[in-house]
Amino acid sequence: MECWPLDITLNSAKDLKDLNLFSKMDLYAIVSIHGDYFNNNTNNANQQRMHINKDYGPNPKWNFPMKFTIDVSAVEQNRLALVVKIKAKKKLTGDKEVGEAHMPIKELHESYGEESKDERRTSYNVKTQKAEATSNTSSQHHCLPNQSAHLLQLTQEFVQKRMYSEYDDYYNGSYPKMKSWKADSDCCSWDGVTCDTQNGEVICLDLSNSWLCGPLNSNSSLFSLHRLWKLNLAFNNFSSSATIPFEFGQLVRLTHLNLSFSFLHGRIPSKISWLSNLVSLDLSSNYFYYFVGGDYYEKLLDLRRIDLEALVQNMTYLRELHLDDVNILSSLPQSLANLSSLTSLSLSGCYLQGKFPSDIFLLPKIQAIDLSYNQELVGFLPKFQSNSSLQEFYLFDTNFSGELPSSIGNLKSLNVLDLCKTNLFGELPNSVSNLKSACNAILPIIFRSASPHFQSFLSEVGVSSLSSQMPRDTIDELRKALNRIREENNRMKIHLNRYRTQVEIRESVEGGWYEHAQFMQSLLTDLIYQSDVEMSDEE
Repeated sequence: MECWPLDITLNSAKDLKDLNLFSKMDLYAIVSIHGDYFNNNTNNANQQRMHINKDYGPNPKWNFPMKFTIDVSAVEQNRLALVVKIKAKKKLTGDKEVGEAHMPIKELHESYGEESKDERRTSYNVKTQKAEATSNTSSQHHCLPNQSAHLLQLTQEFVQKRMYSEYDDYYNGSYPKMKSWKADSDCCSWDGVTCDTQNGEVICLDLSNSWLCGPLNSNSSLFSLHRLWKLNLAFNNFSSSATIPFEFGQLVRLTHLNLSFSFLHGRIPSKISWLSNLVSLDLSSNYFYYFVGGDYYEKLLDLRRIDLEALVQNMTYLRELHLDDVNILSSLPQSLANLSSLTSLSLSGCYLQGKFPSDIFLLPKIQAIDLSYNQELVGFLPKFQSNSSLQEFYLFDTNFSGELPSSIGNLKSLNVLDLCKTNLFGELPNSVSNLKSACNAILPIIFRSASPHFQSFLSEVGVSSLSSQMPRDTIDELRKALNRIREENNRMKIHLNRYRTQVEIRESVEGGWYEHAQFMQSLLTDLIYQSDVEMSDEE
Protein backbone atom coordinates (compact mmCIF):
# COMPACT_ATOMS: atom_id res chain seq x y z
CA MET A 1 0.00 0.00 0.00
CA GLU A 2 1.43 3.36 -1.09
CA CYS A 3 1.25 6.18 1.44
CA TRP A 4 1.89 9.92 1.41
CA PRO A 5 2.93 12.19 4.29
CA LEU A 6 0.56 15.06 5.00
CA ASP A 7 1.95 18.04 6.96
CA ILE A 8 -0.68 20.54 8.10
CA THR A 9 -0.45 23.63 10.29
CA LEU A 10 -3.73 24.90 11.69
CA ASN A 11 -3.17 28.64 11.96
CA SER A 12 -6.33 30.37 13.09
CA ALA A 13 -10.04 30.98 12.76
CA LYS A 14 -12.03 34.17 12.85
CA ASP A 15 -15.54 35.49 13.42
CA LEU A 16 -16.80 32.30 15.06
CA LYS A 17 -20.16 32.21 16.81
CA ASP A 18 -19.68 33.40 20.39
CA LEU A 19 -21.41 31.00 22.81
CA ASN A 20 -20.58 33.04 25.91
CA LEU A 21 -22.60 35.99 27.11
CA PHE A 22 -20.22 37.52 29.65
CA SER A 23 -16.75 36.06 29.12
CA LYS A 24 -14.43 35.09 26.30
CA MET A 25 -14.68 31.62 24.85
CA ASP A 26 -11.84 29.18 25.46
CA LEU A 27 -11.55 27.35 22.14
CA TYR A 28 -9.70 24.27 20.97
CA ALA A 29 -9.78 22.21 17.78
CA ILE A 30 -9.78 18.49 17.06
CA VAL A 31 -8.34 17.53 13.68
CA SER A 32 -8.89 14.08 12.18
CA ILE A 33 -8.80 12.22 8.88
CA HIS A 34 -12.43 11.46 8.10
CA GLY A 35 -12.83 8.08 6.46
CA ASP A 36 -9.41 6.94 7.70
CA TYR A 37 -10.77 3.43 8.19
CA PHE A 38 -9.37 2.96 4.68
CA ASN A 39 -5.91 3.74 6.04
CA ASN A 40 -4.23 0.61 7.39
CA ASN A 41 -1.21 2.41 8.77
CA THR A 42 -1.95 1.74 12.45
CA ASN A 43 1.18 3.57 13.61
CA ASN A 44 -0.19 6.89 12.44
CA ALA A 45 -2.28 9.05 14.79
CA ASN A 46 -5.63 9.63 13.14
CA GLN A 47 -6.78 12.41 15.46
CA GLN A 48 -4.98 15.31 17.06
CA ARG A 49 -6.18 17.92 19.53
CA MET A 50 -5.00 21.53 19.70
CA HIS A 51 -4.24 23.37 22.90
CA ILE A 52 -6.98 25.58 24.39
CA ASN A 53 -6.81 29.17 23.17
CA LYS A 54 -7.63 31.53 26.03
CA ASP A 55 -6.81 34.97 24.65
CA TYR A 56 -8.66 35.61 21.43
CA GLY A 57 -12.30 34.60 22.02
CA PRO A 58 -14.07 33.99 18.67
CA ASN A 59 -10.83 34.65 16.75
CA PRO A 60 -8.49 31.91 18.03
CA LYS A 61 -4.89 31.50 16.93
CA TRP A 62 -3.16 28.13 17.25
CA ASN A 63 -0.30 27.80 14.73
CA PHE A 64 -0.29 24.10 15.54
CA PRO A 65 1.66 21.75 13.21
CA MET A 66 0.43 18.18 12.58
CA LYS A 67 1.62 15.17 10.65
CA PHE A 68 -0.55 12.43 9.12
CA THR A 69 0.13 9.49 6.83
CA ILE A 70 -2.55 8.87 4.21
CA ASP A 71 -3.39 6.02 1.85
CA VAL A 72 -2.84 7.09 -1.78
CA SER A 73 -5.64 4.92 -3.19
CA ALA A 74 -8.14 6.33 -0.70
CA VAL A 75 -7.15 9.87 -1.71
CA GLU A 76 -7.47 9.13 -5.42
CA GLN A 77 -10.96 7.71 -4.83
CA ASN A 78 -11.89 10.83 -2.84
CA ARG A 79 -12.60 8.83 0.29
CA LEU A 80 -10.62 10.95 2.74
CA ALA A 81 -11.24 14.39 4.17
CA LEU A 82 -9.48 16.48 6.78
CA VAL A 83 -12.07 17.45 9.39
CA VAL A 84 -11.50 20.28 11.86
CA LYS A 85 -13.95 20.49 14.77
CA ILE A 86 -13.78 23.64 16.89
CA LYS A 87 -15.13 23.38 20.44
CA ALA A 88 -15.62 25.72 23.37
CA LYS A 89 -14.47 24.52 26.77
CA LYS A 90 -17.38 24.42 29.25
CA LYS A 91 -16.83 23.23 32.82
CA LEU A 92 -20.42 22.70 33.95
CA THR A 93 -22.45 21.85 30.85
CA GLY A 94 -19.78 20.00 28.88
CA ASP A 95 -17.83 21.25 25.88
CA LYS A 96 -19.92 22.80 23.09
CA GLU A 97 -19.20 22.41 19.39
CA VAL A 98 -18.82 25.80 17.69
CA GLY A 99 -18.51 24.47 14.15
CA GLU A 100 -16.46 22.35 11.80
CA ALA A 101 -14.74 22.49 8.43
CA HIS A 102 -14.35 19.66 5.89
CA MET A 103 -11.38 19.68 3.53
CA PRO A 104 -11.31 16.89 0.90
CA ILE A 105 -7.71 15.67 0.79
CA LYS A 106 -7.96 14.94 -2.92
CA GLU A 107 -8.85 18.59 -3.48
CA LEU A 108 -5.89 19.74 -1.38
CA HIS A 109 -3.56 17.42 -3.24
CA GLU A 110 -4.73 18.46 -6.69
CA SER A 111 -4.50 22.16 -5.88
CA TYR A 112 -0.92 21.83 -4.60
CA GLY A 113 0.41 19.24 -7.01
CA GLU A 114 2.05 15.93 -6.19
CA GLU A 115 5.60 17.24 -6.36
CA SER A 116 5.02 20.50 -4.51
CA LYS A 117 7.13 20.91 -1.37
CA ASP A 118 6.43 24.58 -0.69
CA GLU A 119 4.19 25.64 2.14
CA ARG A 120 0.94 27.11 0.89
CA ARG A 121 -2.02 28.67 2.64
CA THR A 122 -5.66 27.92 2.10
CA SER A 123 -8.85 28.67 3.98
CA TYR A 124 -12.19 26.96 4.47
CA ASN A 125 -15.39 28.27 5.98
CA VAL A 126 -16.35 26.87 9.36
CA LYS A 127 -19.77 25.28 9.07
CA THR A 128 -21.86 26.35 12.03
CA GLN A 129 -25.50 25.59 12.67
CA LYS A 130 -26.54 28.65 10.68
CA ALA A 131 -23.68 28.79 8.20
CA GLU A 132 -24.47 29.01 4.53
CA ALA A 133 -21.32 27.67 2.94
CA THR A 134 -19.16 24.61 3.30
CA SER A 135 -16.10 25.84 1.44
CA ASN A 136 -14.83 28.93 -0.32
CA THR A 137 -12.96 27.03 -3.03
CA SER A 138 -13.73 27.61 -6.68
CA SER A 139 -14.11 23.86 -7.27
CA GLN A 140 -17.20 23.57 -5.05
CA HIS A 141 -20.11 21.89 -6.82
CA HIS A 142 -23.74 22.82 -6.42
CA CYS A 143 -26.21 20.36 -4.99
CA LEU A 144 -27.44 17.72 -7.42
CA PRO A 145 -31.16 18.05 -8.31
CA ASN A 146 -32.03 14.60 -6.94
CA GLN A 147 -30.28 15.37 -3.64
CA SER A 148 -32.26 18.59 -3.27
CA ALA A 149 -35.48 16.73 -4.06
CA HIS A 150 -34.81 14.10 -1.39
CA LEU A 151 -34.11 16.75 1.24
CA LEU A 152 -37.21 18.78 0.35
CA GLN A 153 -39.29 15.61 0.61
CA LEU A 154 -37.82 15.09 4.07
CA THR A 155 -39.26 18.43 5.21
CA GLN A 156 -42.75 17.06 4.50
CA GLU A 157 -42.24 14.01 6.73
CA PHE A 158 -42.02 15.82 10.07
CA VAL A 159 -43.73 18.54 12.04
CA GLN A 160 -41.24 21.09 13.37
CA LYS A 161 -42.27 21.93 16.94
CA ARG A 162 -40.35 23.43 19.85
CA MET A 163 -39.41 20.77 22.39
CA TYR A 164 -37.86 22.85 25.17
CA SER A 165 -38.14 26.39 26.48
CA GLU A 166 -36.66 29.31 24.56
CA TYR A 167 -33.99 29.62 27.26
CA ASP A 168 -33.00 25.96 26.93
CA ASP A 169 -32.99 26.17 23.12
CA TYR A 170 -30.52 29.04 23.24
CA TYR A 171 -27.99 27.08 25.27
CA ASN A 172 -28.60 23.77 23.47
CA GLY A 173 -28.35 25.31 20.01
CA SER A 174 -31.84 24.02 19.20
CA TYR A 175 -33.86 25.55 16.35
CA PRO A 176 -35.85 24.31 13.30
CA LYS A 177 -33.07 23.90 10.78
CA MET A 178 -35.26 22.70 7.91
CA LYS A 179 -37.34 25.90 7.94
CA SER A 180 -34.52 27.63 6.06
CA TRP A 181 -34.45 25.03 3.28
CA LYS A 182 -35.75 26.66 0.09
CA ALA A 183 -36.24 25.02 -3.31
CA ASP A 184 -34.69 27.97 -5.15
CA SER A 185 -31.36 27.78 -3.28
CA ASP A 186 -28.38 25.43 -3.34
CA CYS A 187 -29.03 22.61 -0.86
CA CYS A 188 -25.30 22.45 -0.08
CA SER A 189 -25.77 25.79 1.72
CA TRP A 190 -28.72 24.63 3.84
CA ASP A 191 -28.46 24.35 7.63
CA GLY A 192 -27.16 20.94 8.68
CA VAL A 193 -26.21 19.87 5.14
CA THR A 194 -22.67 19.19 3.92
CA CYS A 195 -21.93 18.19 0.33
CA ASP A 196 -19.03 16.51 -1.40
CA THR A 197 -17.26 19.42 -3.07
CA GLN A 198 -16.34 17.20 -6.02
CA ASN A 199 -19.80 16.05 -7.10
CA GLY A 200 -22.44 17.90 -5.06
CA GLU A 201 -23.77 14.80 -3.28
CA VAL A 202 -24.89 15.10 0.34
CA ILE A 203 -22.35 13.38 2.61
CA CYS A 204 -23.22 14.78 6.06
CA LEU A 205 -26.63 15.56 7.53
CA ASP A 206 -26.82 17.09 11.01
CA LEU A 207 -30.44 17.56 12.08
CA SER A 208 -29.80 17.24 15.79
CA ASN A 209 -31.85 19.59 18.01
CA SER A 210 -34.04 20.48 15.01
CA TRP A 211 -37.53 20.28 16.58
CA LEU A 212 -38.42 17.25 14.42
CA CYS A 213 -41.60 15.49 15.54
CA GLY A 214 -43.07 12.46 13.80
CA PRO A 215 -42.27 8.89 12.82
CA LEU A 216 -39.14 7.64 11.09
CA ASN A 217 -40.78 5.64 8.32
CA SER A 218 -39.17 2.91 6.25
CA ASN A 219 -39.99 4.80 3.04
CA SER A 220 -38.40 8.03 4.25
CA SER A 221 -36.48 9.99 1.63
CA LEU A 222 -33.65 9.96 4.15
CA PHE A 223 -32.74 6.48 2.94
CA SER A 224 -32.29 7.76 -0.63
CA LEU A 225 -29.17 9.70 0.45
CA HIS A 226 -26.89 6.75 -0.24
CA ARG A 227 -23.63 8.73 -0.04
CA LEU A 228 -24.04 9.84 3.58
CA TRP A 229 -20.95 9.61 5.77
CA LYS A 230 -22.39 11.27 8.86
CA LEU A 231 -25.98 11.30 10.11
CA ASN A 232 -27.02 13.00 13.36
CA LEU A 233 -30.71 12.98 14.35
CA ALA A 234 -30.20 13.35 18.11
CA PHE A 235 -32.54 15.35 20.39
CA ASN A 236 -35.69 15.10 18.27
CA ASN A 237 -39.03 13.41 18.97
CA PHE A 238 -39.61 10.22 16.96
CA SER A 239 -41.81 8.63 19.63
CA SER A 240 -44.53 7.81 17.08
CA SER A 241 -42.14 5.48 15.22
CA ALA A 242 -42.96 1.79 15.50
CA THR A 243 -39.23 1.09 15.78
CA ILE A 244 -35.93 2.05 14.14
CA PRO A 245 -36.37 1.27 10.42
CA PHE A 246 -34.10 -1.50 9.15
CA GLU A 247 -33.40 0.71 6.11
CA PHE A 248 -30.69 2.43 8.16
CA GLY A 249 -28.63 -0.64 7.32
CA GLN A 250 -28.66 0.40 3.65
CA LEU A 251 -26.59 3.52 4.37
CA VAL A 252 -23.43 1.44 4.20
CA ARG A 253 -21.06 4.41 3.77
CA LEU A 254 -21.95 5.82 7.19
CA THR A 255 -19.05 6.35 9.56
CA HIS A 256 -21.06 8.25 12.21
CA LEU A 257 -24.65 7.57 13.28
CA ASN A 258 -26.30 9.37 16.21
CA LEU A 259 -29.94 8.67 17.10
CA SER A 260 -29.66 9.49 20.81
CA PHE A 261 -32.28 11.30 22.95
CA SER A 262 -34.99 10.93 20.30
CA PHE A 263 -37.72 8.92 22.08
CA LEU A 264 -37.16 5.82 19.93
CA HIS A 265 -38.23 2.41 21.17
CA GLY A 266 -38.66 -1.21 20.13
CA ARG A 267 -36.16 -3.72 18.83
CA ILE A 268 -33.00 -2.40 17.20
CA PRO A 269 -32.97 -4.00 13.73
CA SER A 270 -30.31 -6.61 13.05
CA LYS A 271 -29.44 -4.86 9.77
CA ILE A 272 -27.83 -2.04 11.75
CA SER A 273 -24.84 -4.39 11.88
CA TRP A 274 -24.47 -3.95 8.11
CA LEU A 275 -22.93 -0.53 8.80
CA SER A 276 -19.45 -2.01 8.87
CA ASN A 277 -17.71 1.35 8.30
CA LEU A 278 -19.10 2.95 11.45
CA VAL A 279 -16.59 4.74 13.64
CA SER A 280 -19.17 6.15 16.04
CA LEU A 281 -22.59 4.72 17.01
CA ASP A 282 -24.81 6.47 19.56
CA LEU A 283 -28.28 5.06 20.33
CA SER A 284 -28.29 6.17 23.95
CA SER A 285 -31.07 7.59 26.14
CA ASN A 286 -33.99 6.60 23.94
CA TYR A 287 -37.01 5.96 26.13
CA PHE A 288 -40.27 7.60 27.05
CA TYR A 289 -43.11 7.17 29.52
CA TYR A 290 -46.77 6.58 28.78
CA PHE A 291 -49.93 6.05 30.80
CA VAL A 292 -52.65 3.43 30.11
CA GLY A 293 -55.66 2.64 32.28
CA GLY A 294 -54.17 4.10 35.40
CA ASP A 295 -50.82 2.30 34.94
CA TYR A 296 -47.51 3.91 34.09
CA TYR A 297 -45.14 2.30 31.56
CA GLU A 298 -41.72 2.93 30.07
CA LYS A 299 -40.64 2.07 26.53
CA LEU A 300 -37.00 1.35 25.71
CA LEU A 301 -34.89 0.33 22.78
CA ASP A 302 -34.16 -3.42 22.86
CA LEU A 303 -30.97 -5.04 21.60
CA ARG A 304 -30.94 -8.83 21.42
CA ARG A 305 -27.73 -10.68 22.28
CA ILE A 306 -27.46 -12.16 18.78
CA ASP A 307 -27.74 -8.70 17.22
CA LEU A 308 -25.17 -7.27 19.64
CA GLU A 309 -22.75 -10.02 18.65
CA ALA A 310 -23.27 -9.26 14.96
CA LEU A 311 -22.78 -5.55 15.59
CA VAL A 312 -19.49 -6.11 17.40
CA GLN A 313 -18.28 -8.61 14.80
CA ASN A 314 -18.96 -6.35 11.80
CA MET A 315 -18.19 -2.87 13.15
CA THR A 316 -14.49 -3.43 13.60
CA TYR A 317 -13.58 0.27 13.16
CA LEU A 318 -15.70 1.47 16.08
CA ARG A 319 -14.15 4.11 18.30
CA GLU A 320 -17.32 5.20 20.12
CA LEU A 321 -20.14 2.86 21.17
CA HIS A 322 -22.83 4.53 23.27
CA LEU A 323 -25.89 2.44 24.16
CA ASP A 324 -27.00 3.99 27.48
CA ASP A 325 -30.53 2.97 28.52
CA VAL A 326 -30.79 0.38 25.74
CA ASN A 327 -32.39 -2.80 27.13
CA ILE A 328 -29.73 -5.45 26.45
CA LEU A 329 -30.76 -7.79 29.29
CA SER A 330 -27.89 -10.23 28.69
CA SER A 331 -24.18 -10.64 29.15
CA LEU A 332 -21.72 -8.90 26.87
CA PRO A 333 -19.89 -10.88 24.16
CA GLN A 334 -16.20 -11.45 24.79
CA SER A 335 -15.56 -10.22 21.22
CA LEU A 336 -16.18 -6.68 22.46
CA ALA A 337 -12.59 -6.78 23.70
CA ASN A 338 -11.44 -7.19 20.07
CA LEU A 339 -12.43 -3.63 19.14
CA SER A 340 -8.88 -2.33 19.25
CA SER A 341 -9.83 1.19 18.08
CA LEU A 342 -12.41 1.71 20.82
CA THR A 343 -11.94 4.93 22.80
CA SER A 344 -15.35 5.32 24.49
CA LEU A 345 -17.77 2.63 25.70
CA SER A 346 -20.96 3.78 27.45
CA LEU A 347 -23.46 1.12 28.59
CA SER A 348 -25.15 2.80 31.54
CA GLY A 349 -28.55 1.40 32.56
CA CYS A 350 -28.59 -1.44 30.01
CA TYR A 351 -29.75 -4.20 32.41
CA LEU A 352 -26.49 -6.03 31.75
CA GLN A 353 -26.03 -9.47 33.26
CA GLY A 354 -23.18 -11.92 33.75
CA LYS A 355 -19.49 -11.17 33.91
CA PHE A 356 -17.97 -8.12 32.25
CA PRO A 357 -15.05 -9.00 29.89
CA SER A 358 -12.17 -7.49 31.87
CA ASP A 359 -9.92 -7.28 28.78
CA ILE A 360 -12.00 -4.28 27.68
CA PHE A 361 -10.32 -2.27 30.45
CA LEU A 362 -6.99 -3.00 28.76
CA LEU A 363 -7.86 -1.93 25.21
CA PRO A 364 -4.97 0.20 23.90
CA LYS A 365 -6.97 3.34 23.08
CA ILE A 366 -9.81 3.18 25.60
CA GLN A 367 -10.40 6.52 27.34
CA ALA A 368 -13.88 6.31 28.85
CA ILE A 369 -15.94 3.41 30.23
CA ASP A 370 -19.38 3.85 31.79
CA LEU A 371 -21.07 0.71 33.18
CA SER A 372 -23.11 2.44 35.88
CA TYR A 373 -26.64 1.40 36.88
CA ASN A 374 -26.22 -2.26 35.94
CA GLN A 375 -26.91 -3.97 39.26
CA GLU A 376 -26.62 -7.54 37.92
CA LEU A 377 -23.30 -6.96 36.16
CA VAL A 378 -20.43 -8.70 37.92
CA GLY A 379 -16.73 -8.29 37.35
CA PHE A 380 -13.29 -7.64 38.74
CA LEU A 381 -10.79 -4.89 38.10
CA PRO A 382 -7.75 -6.09 36.12
CA LYS A 383 -4.10 -5.22 36.51
CA PHE A 384 -3.96 -1.86 34.77
CA GLN A 385 -1.06 -1.18 32.45
CA SER A 386 1.27 1.78 32.88
CA ASN A 387 0.49 3.11 29.40
CA SER A 388 -3.30 3.11 29.91
CA SER A 389 -5.21 5.99 28.31
CA LEU A 390 -8.23 5.64 30.61
CA GLN A 391 -9.61 9.04 31.62
CA GLU A 392 -13.17 8.36 32.83
CA PHE A 393 -14.29 5.27 34.69
CA TYR A 394 -17.85 4.73 36.03
CA LEU A 395 -18.91 1.59 37.90
CA PHE A 396 -21.59 3.18 40.09
CA ASP A 397 -24.34 0.75 41.21
CA THR A 398 -22.84 -2.42 39.73
CA ASN A 399 -21.96 -5.76 41.30
CA PHE A 400 -18.20 -5.48 40.74
CA SER A 401 -16.27 -7.05 43.60
CA GLY A 402 -12.78 -7.83 44.80
CA GLU A 403 -9.96 -5.63 46.03
CA LEU A 404 -9.03 -2.39 44.35
CA PRO A 405 -5.75 -3.37 42.61
CA SER A 406 -2.59 -1.43 43.35
CA SER A 407 -2.15 -1.01 39.59
CA ILE A 408 -4.95 1.57 39.61
CA GLY A 409 -2.13 4.00 40.30
CA ASN A 410 -1.01 3.41 36.70
CA LEU A 411 -4.03 5.37 35.42
CA LYS A 412 -2.12 8.63 35.19
CA SER A 413 -4.66 10.24 32.83
CA LEU A 414 -7.68 9.52 35.03
CA ASN A 415 -10.06 12.45 35.54
CA VAL A 416 -13.21 10.74 36.82
CA LEU A 417 -13.39 7.62 38.98
CA ASP A 418 -16.81 6.49 40.29
CA LEU A 419 -16.81 3.22 42.24
CA CYS A 420 -19.76 3.94 44.55
CA LYS A 421 -22.33 1.24 45.36
CA THR A 422 -20.09 -1.63 44.28
CA ASN A 423 -18.86 -4.64 46.27
CA LEU A 424 -15.21 -3.66 46.13
CA PHE A 425 -13.45 -4.07 49.44
CA GLY A 426 -10.11 -3.99 51.21
CA GLU A 427 -7.56 -1.30 51.91
CA LEU A 428 -6.94 1.50 49.48
CA PRO A 429 -3.55 0.84 47.86
CA ASN A 430 -0.79 3.39 48.31
CA SER A 431 -0.61 3.84 44.54
CA VAL A 432 -3.96 5.66 44.59
CA SER A 433 -2.00 8.79 45.53
CA ASN A 434 -0.65 8.80 41.95
CA LEU A 435 -4.09 9.73 40.63
CA LYS A 436 -3.63 13.44 41.05
CA SER A 437 -5.58 14.22 37.89
CA ALA A 438 -8.69 12.48 39.24
CA CYS A 439 -10.34 15.69 40.39
CA ASN A 440 -13.80 14.08 40.26
CA ALA A 441 -12.87 10.93 42.12
CA ILE A 442 -15.75 9.13 43.82
CA LEU A 443 -14.83 6.07 45.84
CA PRO A 444 -16.93 3.58 47.83
CA ILE A 445 -16.71 4.17 51.56
CA ILE A 446 -16.04 0.58 52.52
CA PHE A 447 -12.29 0.52 52.92
CA ARG A 448 -10.81 -0.32 56.27
CA SER A 449 -8.14 2.35 56.62
CA ALA A 450 -6.61 5.32 54.91
CA SER A 451 -2.86 5.52 54.44
CA PRO A 452 -0.93 8.82 54.25
CA HIS A 453 -0.79 8.24 50.48
CA PHE A 454 -4.59 8.23 50.32
CA GLN A 455 -4.75 11.35 52.48
CA SER A 456 -2.47 13.04 49.94
CA PHE A 457 -4.79 11.90 47.15
CA LEU A 458 -7.87 13.26 48.95
CA SER A 459 -6.23 16.65 49.38
CA GLU A 460 -5.54 16.68 45.63
CA VAL A 461 -9.21 16.06 44.78
CA GLY A 462 -10.50 18.56 47.31
CA VAL A 463 -11.63 16.28 50.15
CA SER A 464 -10.47 16.86 53.73
CA SER A 465 -7.62 14.61 54.88
CA LEU A 466 -8.36 11.69 57.16
CA SER A 467 -6.82 10.41 60.33
CA SER A 468 -5.26 6.99 60.05
CA GLN A 469 -7.89 5.56 62.42
CA MET A 470 -10.88 6.68 60.27
CA PRO A 471 -13.31 7.48 63.16
CA ARG A 472 -17.03 7.17 62.48
CA ASP A 473 -17.74 10.92 62.31
CA THR A 474 -14.91 11.36 59.77
CA ILE A 475 -16.31 8.56 57.63
CA ASP A 476 -19.71 10.26 57.69
CA GLU A 477 -18.20 13.59 56.66
CA LEU A 478 -16.27 11.94 53.85
CA ARG A 479 -19.39 10.12 52.73
CA LYS A 480 -21.26 13.43 52.45
CA ALA A 481 -18.40 15.12 50.62
CA LEU A 482 -18.09 12.34 48.06
CA ASN A 483 -21.85 12.20 47.60
CA ARG A 484 -21.84 15.91 46.80
CA ILE A 485 -19.25 15.26 44.10
CA ARG A 486 -21.32 12.42 42.66
CA GLU A 487 -24.39 14.64 42.74
CA GLU A 488 -22.56 17.16 40.54
CA ASN A 489 -21.48 14.46 38.09
CA ASN A 490 -25.05 13.12 37.75
CA ARG A 491 -26.71 16.53 37.61
CA MET A 492 -26.58 16.80 33.84
CA LYS A 493 -28.14 13.38 33.37
CA ILE A 494 -30.99 14.29 35.75
CA HIS A 495 -31.38 17.60 33.93
CA LEU A 496 -31.90 15.79 30.62
CA ASN A 497 -34.47 13.49 32.21
CA ARG A 498 -36.34 16.59 33.35
CA TYR A 499 -36.30 17.92 29.79
CA ARG A 500 -37.85 14.74 28.44
CA THR A 501 -40.53 14.74 31.14
CA GLN A 502 -41.35 18.39 30.48
CA VAL A 503 -41.82 17.61 26.79
CA GLU A 504 -44.29 14.84 27.57
CA ILE A 505 -46.23 17.06 29.98
CA ARG A 506 -46.65 19.71 27.28
CA GLU A 507 -47.72 17.13 24.70
CA SER A 508 -50.24 15.62 27.13
CA VAL A 509 -51.83 19.00 27.82
CA GLU A 510 -51.99 19.77 24.09
CA GLY A 511 -53.66 16.42 23.45
CA GLY A 512 -56.17 16.83 26.28
CA TRP A 513 -54.68 14.06 28.47
CA TYR A 514 -54.79 16.10 31.65
CA GLU A 515 -54.64 13.16 34.07
CA HIS A 516 -51.49 11.92 32.38
CA ALA A 517 -50.01 15.42 32.45
CA GLN A 518 -50.69 15.64 36.21
CA PHE A 519 -49.04 12.26 36.75
CA MET A 520 -45.97 13.30 34.73
CA GLN A 521 -45.79 16.52 36.74
CA SER A 522 -45.41 14.43 39.90
CA LEU A 523 -42.60 12.50 38.20
CA LEU A 524 -40.95 15.78 37.30
CA THR A 525 -40.99 16.78 40.97
CA ASP A 526 -39.33 13.48 41.82
CA LEU A 527 -36.65 14.09 39.19
CA ILE A 528 -35.89 17.54 40.58
CA TYR A 529 -35.11 16.02 43.98
CA GLN A 530 -33.78 12.71 42.74
CA SER A 531 -30.20 13.55 43.56
CA ASP A 532 -31.00 14.55 47.17
CA VAL A 533 -32.97 11.34 47.72
CA GLU A 534 -30.05 9.24 46.53
CA MET A 535 -27.70 11.07 48.88
CA SER A 536 -29.88 10.59 51.96
CA ASP A 537 -30.42 6.91 51.20
CA GLU A 538 -26.69 6.31 51.40
CA GLU A 539 -26.18 8.23 54.58
